[in-house]
Amino acid sequence: MPNIRLLLKEFVTHDVKRFIFTRPQGMQAQAGQAFLLAQPDNPDDQHPFSPVSSRDDEVLEFLIKCYPEHKGMTLWLHQLPIGTEVLAAAVMGEIHYRDKGVFVAGGTGITPFLAVMRELVVTGQVEGHSLLFSNRTRADVILQSELEAYFGPRAIFTLTRDQCVGYESRHIDADFLKKAVSDFAQNFYVCGPRKFVQDINDALVSLGASTPNLIFER
Repeated sequence: MPNIRLLLKEFVTHDVKRFIFTRPQGMQAQAGQAFLLAQPDNPDDQHPFSPVSSRDDEVLEFLIKCYPEHKGMTLWLHQLPIGTEVLAAAVMGEIHYRDKGVFVAGGTGITPFLAVMRELVVTGQVEGHSLLFSNRTRADVILQSELEAYFGPRAIFTLTRDQCVGYESRHIDADFLKKAVSDFAQNFYVCGPRKFVQDINDALVSLGASTPNLIFER
């Protein structure tokens, strides 16, 4: 297992930090896939995190939310001193770019899509895609300015526990999808909490989306 070394960390929201690590030699992931990370003294306890950096970057960038109540890997990472090494065990995941479509994300489910989006921007292919991004409150929204720069009015942000100007105050459900999406024959990239993904996929299929066109982590 190669080691990656922490170069930088900083808050991007109240409970999400950006982590910059050295990139391990010989390990390559498609945009959207995850690296399995582990503590050096507990190499068998591996956790998937999707880098938001592109494959051509010389470093690995992650956006990781801390769940202190779990007292696990995310808390350990958030407390990690600069210069500490982490094990990068493997690459895994079924989320990868296929063709134009709609990104539907809940909370930190945006992270595997960011690497995809950044590559689309670099290659000039972001036009024609759209984003539906659900969070609990405005304070939870990750990199909103960057996402708005990519998608403009094709980015819709919803809040389930907050009411703010410029945001839809509701869950993403079948009624919302019916109004927000005009073509259910395209690809749908879905990521977020397990129930969120299941509910979104069920709603999309009920509206005519084809199961093979749903790209998500199974």
